[in-house]
Parts: sequence; structure tokens; C-alpha cells
Amino acid sequence: MDILYHNMASKFSAVTNAKMVIASPLYWESIELLAKDEILRGVFYAIPDGCKLHFLKRKIRASNEKEAETLL
Repeated sequence: MDILYHNMASKFSAVTNAKMVIASPLYWESIELLAKDEILRGVFYAIPDGCKLHFLKRKIRASNEKEAETLL
């Protein structure tokens, strides 16, 4: 699962980083969703690039604003 998750993260960021805020809740939840759901992943890759961000926002409903870094 870790390899699939890493693979999805790299493919995902290459496809969407032009408009998506990296380290936003939408970014992380999108990677998780696409890694888990094979059908949604196929739909995501099939739709035009200009529609991908809108598709993810509708499916996830998470913020596309950068999260504040927390120190633990």
C-alpha cells in the first residue's frame, strides 16, 4: 500500500500542481481517495486536465488553502 500511495502522490502532483495548493487538505485527501478507489482514479485520469480540480473539489469538499504547519 505504501508503494501505491507514493506512486499516486507523484502522479497526482504532476497532473494537478498547476492549480492545486500543495499541502492543502484537498491535496492530501485527494491523494488518499485516488489511492483507495480504483474506479474514481480511472475517471480522474480520463477527464480533461481543466476539469480535474473541479472534480476533486466536488468529490471531497475540502479546502484548497495551505494548512498551517504544526510543530509536534
